[in-house]
Amino acid sequence: MSADNAVYIRPMPDGRIAVKLINSLYAEDMSDSDLDKEFADAPQFTSMEEAYDEDERIQDEVANIGGYIEYGTEILK
Repeated sequence: MSADNAVYIRPMPDGRIAVKLINSLYAEDMSDSDLDKEFADAPQFTSMEEAYDEDERIQDEVANIGGYIEYGTEILK
């Protein structure tokens, strides 16, 4: 099972770091404000280490149900 998806890591304006699995995100066509809204409800962390731990948890969860994250992990600046 595959999709046009990736785990995205987004530094937020308040200094926290949001992590979210998203299908078909076209970040290059979005403003910073639009990206902030997209990640507003995502789990947020205080360090990149915690964000990468969440990324790994998501990747494992998807693999355990037989899924596949096509584009791996992307960091949005």
